[in-house]
Amino acid sequence: MKKLEPPGIIGPFALHFAYDGSFRAIGFASRIDGGSNALHWYGRLYWNEPISVGRRIAREIKLALAEDRLGEVVS
Repeated sequence: MKKLEPPGIIGPFALHFAYDGSFRAIGFASRIDGGSNALHWYGRLYWNEPISVGRRIAREIKLALAEDRLGEVVS
C-alpha cells in the first residue's frame, strides 16, 4: 500500500483484483475482508504468521502510534 497510496494505509483494507491474463489490483475497500475470525494471507504476508483480524488491528494501532499516525485510524 505504500507504493499505491503513500505513505501507506494503516488499518483493515481489502484489495479487489481482476484477471485478464494477469492479476491486477482494480480497487480498494477500507473494511475487514474475510470475516472477523479469518486467519488468511494478510498476516503471513506482513508478519510471517497466521493472524486473526482482531490481532491485525491491534498491531496496526500500535504501528500507527509508533509512526505518530493514530489520527488516521481512530477518530
